[in-house]
Amino acid sequence: MNRDVFVDTTEKEQDALSLERLLEKDVKGAAELIGKNYAKVSWLVPQAILYVGAKRLKQYLPQVEKLTEGEDERIREYALWAIERLNSDN
Repeated sequence: MNRDVFVDTTEKEQDALSLERLLEKDVKGAAELIGKNYAKVSWLVPQAILYVGAKRLKQYLPQVEKLTEGEDERIREYALWAIERLNSDN
């Protein structure tokens, strides 16, 4: 788990908001922390994808590739962008 993004958080918070969970569209733990109205797949998953792409966290490439197959157009587009970044040498 990429824990360098967490500051003064509990293990439960870190787990609920982990990239692994969010890239699997698992927002249940996040909903318990921030409320179900804010913990939406359509909000949190794109943010996780953008973070992975921006930081070029190549270890998440398999999870991001799976997200290109879903029905949510924005998630698919963000995933394709992240894949391009992760596969880029620049």
